[in-house]
Amino acid sequence: FDSDVIVMVTDGVVNRFRHGSETICDLLSDMEITNPNAMAAEILNEALDMPGEVQPDDMTVLVCSVCKKVVSVL
Repeated sequence: FDSDVIVMVTDGVVNRFRHGSETICDLLSDMEITNPNAMAAEILNEALDMPGEVQPDDMTVLVCSVCKKVVSVL
């Protein structure tokens, strides 16, 4: 992956994981997906798949890829 990635999640997502943001960091480290939409979907699906009742708090995941713009001069 040759660009930076910004991942933002609401507390509703963090609170679904037993170890909170540490678990999300581990999930991202193991992730082979590079598409931002697919990454967001994977994080949200992992949160929803956690055992227990889904809390009433909202769950939002935003993943943004920051790419370098290449400019050529003719």
